[in-house]
Amino acid sequence: MQYVIFQMLVARHCGYEAGRFTWFVANIQIYDRHIEPIKEMLNRESVECSPRIEINPDKKNFYDITIDDVKITGYPREIIKEQNPQLKFDIGI
Repeated sequence: MQYVIFQMLVARHCGYEAGRFTWFVANIQIYDRHIEPIKEMLNRESVECSPRIEINPDKKNFYDITIDDVKITGYPREIIKEQNPQLKFDIGI
């Protein structure tokens, strides 16, 4: 989500409106020790939500915006944490 907020901030600073954010993974590496957590992740039920990012409309300059100017609504963090606890993945070194 931080990349979406960054896109919105840069677009606003440049006088544009942010469009659709698309993320593409070109080189994902999954190792044998990741298989079970990935299976669990893929079998989880999704939580219905419609998150919305609001940025203080009075701030246009990228460098003037602080964390207090950004608000995320419609994201039920506690419900998501309860239904889908964080998974632990060993890192590949």
